[in-house]
Amino acid sequence: MAFRHAAYYLAFLAGQEKALKGIGQEAALAVIDLEIANVRHAWAWAVAELEAGNQAAVALMATALESLYLYYALRSWYQEGADVFAQAATAVSITLPNNYLFRGELLARQAHCLEFTAPSDQALDLYQESLACFNTAAAEREMALPL
Repeated sequence: MAFRHAAYYLAFLAGQEKALKGIGQEAALAVIDLEIANVRHAWAWAVAELEAGNQAAVALMATALESLYLYYALRSWYQEGADVFAQAATAVSITLPNNYLFRGELLARQAHCLEFTAPSDQALDLYQESLACFNTAAAEREMALPL
């Protein structure tokens, strides 16, 4: 049951990405606002599953990552964003240390959130770490955020 819940709400969140980046932004934010408790629960479940060694959780998280990041940024919920991306990045580092692409994406988003809540050197260090991950993964396009 928990897997279906997480899959549903993370897919729901991923489905809002286009609207979050465009003309439907306000409507997408309002829809997510109504379901944010379920989204939080789904993301936390996926992180816990990853920590337990369930690598399938990465696919669920990856689909929703950009929308979750946009939501936190647009709502200025930077501390919560930094916290959830840090937890996920730690889980990936432990469970899937060679998944440089996803780890880099999480670190870059955590760093962006920290720009608004922490001393700048913390964000800079995470941006550097994310760039190293992207270099290792040969992911040039993903380097835009940390650069």
